[in-house]
Amino acid sequence: MVQKTVFEAREGARIDPVRADDRFDHLAIRLRAGQIRAEVIAELTSRAAHALGRRLARLARHLRQNWRRRTTLAELAQLDDRILKDIGVSRDQLGVVAARAAANENRRRAPDAA
Repeated sequence: MVQKTVFEAREGARIDPVRADDRFDHLAIRLRAGQIRAEVIAELTSRAAHALGRRLARLARHLRQNWRRRTTLAELAQLDDRILKDIGVSRDQLGVVAARAAANENRRRAPDAA
């Protein structure tokens, strides 16, 4: 008996639907192609969902850091110049100090986000 094999574009996918009279079983080929198509669609959907999840997590981290920076800046801006001088910060450095504080806070809260 002669065996015929149809290789799909996807690695490892094989279709071996052969009849004894050396003709392809078209119904079996169509069914297997549908199965392969469903597997590929499921894999692509899973990858897209993971990529979307990573992007949403990064957006959430960015929003948290921005919120922390703004609240820290507002708190520092309420301090008078004498207290700022005591902690070694001038009023024109408040933005940089607030950004560093927010970034450090994010690193402390989410060490695996690197």
